[in-house]
Amino acid sequence: YIPKRAFWRNHSLTNVSLSPYDSGVEEIGEFAFAECDIRNIYIPSSVSKIGDSAFAENYGLDGVILSEGVEIIGESAFSSSGYGKLRILEIPSTVKEIGRQAFRRFIDHEEDFYAVGGCVVEHYSAYTEEADELETLTIAADLDAFWSELIGKNLETVIFKDGITIIPKYGFNECKRLRNVIIPPTLQSVGEFAFRECESLDTLILPS
Repeated sequence: YIPKRAFWRNHSLTNVSLSPYDSGVEEIGEFAFAECDIRNIYIPSSVSKIGDSAFAENYGLDGVILSEGVEIIGESAFSSSGYGKLRILEIPSTVKEIGRQAFRRFIDHEEDFYAVGGCVVEHYSAYTEEADELETLTIAADLDAFWSELIGKNLETVIFKDGITIIPKYGFNECKRLRNVIIPPTLQSVGEFAFRECESLDTLILPS
């Protein structure tokens, strides 16, 4: 366990690489590496939880590798890190929960791809209070929970790939521009308020 604020504001720290063999680290605490000058991060499979704001405000961040095994990414975990620099982020399929604003001001390239637990987001601009540019979301793996705030309010199309079994509670709550939803035959349940107040929704494609 790396405790809360263990390396907070350590501006000489530029690389974080936890050994996949002998680190034994299972959790990274809140603000553990916040406000440093980290350029590269490697998180091994032993880590199951990344705490709130653990890597927030590392503005020069160039690369992040999260190994299979990570299950929880806390609120604001990478907020304001790598803004305008990172072009691709891959999050493993083991991720079950992503906190509010986990990647706020993280990527600012309109044509980039943003991967979240098997979800691929196209045309994603940095999530901020002012800019929500995501238009199309393709989801290829189940997530137990995610916040509609992470997705943004300009979302128009959601495509659920074969294999998806659940749409989480409040998953697309108040996505007011959402117009098209494609659901696969593998879907088993839809959470409460999953599409609440999606007032523009006019096309719902269900399996035959």
